[in-house]
Amino acid sequence: MTSSCATRVHERSFWSRLAVATLLVAIALSGLFVVVAQKTRPSQKQTAKEPVRFDFLVREDFFAGLAGDEKALERAMKACDKALAKDPRNAEALVWHGAGTYFLGGRMMSSGDWQRGKDSVVRGSREMDEGVALKPGLETLIPRASVLMEGARHIQSKEYREAALKKSVNDFEQVLKLDSADFAQHCEHARGELLGNLAQGWYLLGDQDKAWQYLTRMTNELKGSVYAVASAKVLKTSPAPENVHLTCMGCHTTK
Repeated sequence: MTSSCATRVHERSFWSRLAVATLLVAIALSGLFVVVAQKTRPSQKQTAKEPVRFDFLVREDFFAGLAGDEKALERAMKACDKALAKDPRNAEALVWHGAGTYFLGGRMMSSGDWQRGKDSVVRGSREMDEGVALKPGLETLIPRASVLMEGARHIQSKEYREAALKKSVNDFEQVLKLDSADFAQHCEHARGELLGNLAQGWYLLGDQDKAWQYLTRMTNELKGSVYAVASAKVLKTSPAPENVHLTCMGCHTTK
């Protein structure tokens, strides 16, 4: 087998795993979006004329779609298309549509439709970047960061893996900065997922000082939780990066 063919096989294997990994991203997002929802959920004082947040309209369909409900995913993508037809600069719609396009591209590549799938992945990445550039807030940073964090684990190319990880941890750092005033008030799961993604990202990038900073916060601020147990274990044993799993825990799993 030529090196080119070998690379192609490895990359197809990556996209096959990413299709499954994206399900974990959806779970992580459901916890992290608590950060957004608690700050922006409509209150009784709001009037009926005020628009409903875009992510409230599509996220449940996206979660169901990534879990295998084709009709739900189709509804979610159509909702994004409709919003973007009305306003091409709708940042939230761009990011969510980009995440869906990224996922669908990975699925195409894993099924053998390499070029079309790769084009879809590139387009999805570009849409997420455009959305964040238009509105660099919690609503756009969290989806992009989560997708890139999980996807980076399975990228064979060191260059592309590090680029995805750096963009992801920078997004999560910005999320923590934007939410700093209210962070301590959020539920254990939301705090654990955010700190866990930061610790995990910096650990995968080989920056032990920054990783240790967030691992220590997880241990101290989330005492008695699965996040504290997981972070304390990493601090004690310093496992290989590929064996570090600090997210998708809480109400989902204790891996």
